[in-house]
Amino acid sequence: MNKPPLLLIDLPVYPKGILSLSLYVVASCLEKIFEPEIIDLNLEDDDKISWENYACVGIKVSAQNYRFAVAITHKVRRYNPNAKVLWGGEFPTMLPMEASKHADITICGLIENIASEFMTDWQAGNLKKIYSSGRDVLHVFNSPKWELLHNYHAYSSVMGMPLETSRGCTEKCSFCMVHIMQQKPYALKDYGMLDSELKYYTGRFVNIIDYNFGVSKEHVLRVASLLRKNRVAGWMAEMCIEFLDDDEILYALRESNCKIIYCGLETIDDSALRSIHKMHTNIIDNYERIIRKTQSYGIQIGAGFILGLENTTLDTFRNTLAFFQRNKLLYVKLTFLTYNPGSKAHQYMAKKGTYIGNDYSLYDGIHLSYLPHGVNEELIMEGAKYFIRQFYSPASLAKRIFPQKNLSFWTKLELFGFVWLYSSVYREWLKCGLLQIPQNEEIFFKKLLSVKYRKSIFTKLLEKFIQFCRSNN
Repeated sequence: MNKPPLLLIDLPVYPKGILSLSLYVVASCLEKIFEPEIIDLNLEDDDKISWENYACVGIKVSAQNYRFAVAITHKVRRYNPNAKVLWGGEFPTMLPMEASKHADITICGLIENIASEFMTDWQAGNLKKIYSSGRDVLHVFNSPKWELLHNYHAYSSVMGMPLETSRGCTEKCSFCMVHIMQQKPYALKDYGMLDSELKYYTGRFVNIIDYNFGVSKEHVLRVASLLRKNRVAGWMAEMCIEFLDDDEILYALRESNCKIIYCGLETIDDSALRSIHKMHTNIIDNYERIIRKTQSYGIQIGAGFILGLENTTLDTFRNTLAFFQRNKLLYVKLTFLTYNPGSKAHQYMAKKGTYIGNDYSLYDGIHLSYLPHGVNEELIMEGAKYFIRQFYSPASLAKRIFPQKNLSFWTKLELFGFVWLYSSVYREWLKCGLLQIPQNEEIFFKKLLSVKYRKSIFTKLLEKFIQFCRSNN
């Protein structure tokens, strides 16, 4: 008996070019009764889709692409009224009632937790409007159905192949969505499953996408051992900086060819850190020592920097820039302070600041959506422009990478190329006027969000050069 065809859609996102894991996991969860197909609208045009061929269309929706989700839903209904439209992802999980105004079926939380119930209801013709993932089965993992990926080389190779090894986070940062998306504190993937999955990653650069890879020391050591065993071309992950203050962990990371650890430092101001409830995970007085210790093992640190925290002044940008340059941080991810609609923090923080607008698409970390009392909007924008121009200049990048004694010549060239490609996002911010007041939303969405991702000749050559450098290490 033929299975009903299921189309899973990745909507336009920004930044572009990064391969997402989630829909390949969804396909694995639902393949028992469906014949899944995946299309990424960052690469392909939806006008080429034959909507009438599908019994169900699943859409991964975030705040940023909410408008696209509504438009695609209308298009499906116009061309195939009998198809069921399913919304899943961040937006439906945060705002299920809003999502259900548009979708036939709304998935809140992890697909693994409700896949069996949903498939049973589908076969019985008794679908619910909303399926809500529970807290008790977060430990259920499905391996991604990578055989559906036919255009791997269209994505950024330097950012790596996504790998999930754990879920949840034990910390309680006020701005973070993890505790709504993955409510149970922490769960680990079976190591036999991981070992089997990693056979697909041999020779490739791996991007561990866990929200907080560094919770269990034993887990980090075992995953590092598996990565080494499967001879990956390098890897990176995210964890709290205090977790790196351990020589056994740093040794294991180095031996398994870990290149970069991203740490959400966010700020070097204690009062600003307390305002987002990160004072227990981040001890600013320890930053410099742990960064230097990690670098002594040849591992680079990338950092988060939240724009618009309490007490932000021009000195915030000057001092943060000086600190990050002095400590030779590899790259910095800039995000605007964001409290997502649907979260308790969104309601509570209205007492301590002002929300710029009610448009859901603004809550993506790339738009200024919230201002703490006493913080100036123009100052944030000017400070961000100053930071980007200084920190991501070729001269600044060279000064941070090339003097490091624990890196080989080829690794230094690899990292320089990596950061140059990574920082292209921020050069686009400057070029398109995203940091103007008001933020140029129309240009942002038309030029940065809607446009299809295509690698330039320069990008292709630089990626090949980075791969060559990795092969020489």
